[in-house]
Amino acid sequence: MQIIEALIPVFIVLIGIELLYSRWQRKSYYYLSDSITDMSLGMISRLSDAFVLLGIYALYVFVQKHTSLASLEGYFLDFSAPWTGLLSSLSWLLAFVILDFLFYWSHRISHEINILWASHVVHHSSEEYNLSVALRQSALRNAITCLFYLPLAVLGLPWVVFLTVDALNRLYQFWVHTKFISDDSIPDSFSFVFVTPSHHRVHHAVNDPYIDKNYGGMFILWDRIFGTFRQETEEPVFGTVKRLKSYNPLFANIHVFVDIYRNIGTDLKNGVGMQSFRHLWKKPSSYPVDASMRMEQIRRDEYRLPLEKPRTWLAFFQFVALLGLSVLFLKSFLPMDWIFRVSFFLLLICGFYLNGRILQRQTTPVWAVLLFWSVAASGIYQILIIRHWIS
Repeated sequence: MQIIEALIPVFIVLIGIELLYSRWQRKSYYYLSDSITDMSLGMISRLSDAFVLLGIYALYVFVQKHTSLASLEGYFLDFSAPWTGLLSSLSWLLAFVILDFLFYWSHRISHEINILWASHVVHHSSEEYNLSVALRQSALRNAITCLFYLPLAVLGLPWVVFLTVDALNRLYQFWVHTKFISDDSIPDSFSFVFVTPSHHRVHHAVNDPYIDKNYGGMFILWDRIFGTFRQETEEPVFGTVKRLKSYNPLFANIHVFVDIYRNIGTDLKNGVGMQSFRHLWKKPSSYPVDASMRMEQIRRDEYRLPLEKPRTWLAFFQFVALLGLSVLFLKSFLPMDWIFRVSFFLLLICGFYLNGRILQRQTTPVWAVLLFWSVAASGIYQILIIRHWIS
């Protein structure tokens, strides 16, 4: 977690460079409302992880304590610093490979079971494809998919090793979210083994041949082995089959959960009985899609109307302030008491929600924005006291 937080400025700088390069190349690869939503979702995910990782840590340590192979005689893995010897280097390499293998199956199953898709869909719901989309993550994903990584605890990976390998795996996945790099510029030997931007563009596309393909995080070999590989052969159309049509990060996190709830409720009212709950595990792609919804994927420009300048500047500067406030919260998380942690977390969620309303062109009362920042100022003062910056 700390690795990702420390690299937030690097991510933003790289996004800025790609944005400037796309303008120089006269490419419309960035749309302000979408990119702010991407980064807002990424920050909300980090905020929720501050709580979620505490529970995952307790579960991971419990499983490791009672089932770890590290306690067995003849255990051969060594997770001391990888530069200290061949065995430790091979152990870390093995950890990378196993974690990515588990990621492949976690990722694949998240596309095949509706309740898991409900959290993962957040990452796919952008209709753009650029580096900011890499940060577009669900607030609930880690809480739902942590069970897939418990085999690492059984294998004896220390918690710190697991976090480090997982963070580096995610860092690798950042650079593949770009349109500017084609496989023509990458050696065939590399693209045969590792995921490239071309491979991942296929994964994000809704073209019929591309749906549910290329699940690998770092290694595309898993897709080649298990029959889910697809080469990029036609221009990808990005997004989801059922379009999100919203720049509000809260709605982006819950909309499929709402659909599942409504579908179950409708079936129960129609007397379907326990079979109503099949919507929890149905495959998302098994739901019927009419032709008009498919055509809507092509006519997407109607939803990219530019914001009025006052709203643009307000949304941008408010997002920058929320970003800084969120980083301050994460840096000060451990010394806080639980009431303040939860209260300030909910306050930040309200801030991102208000900003989403501005991006969405929804009427947002001035008093609500002023009230939010008044309460936020009080919270900032308390954080500064916690960090001993105010005597």
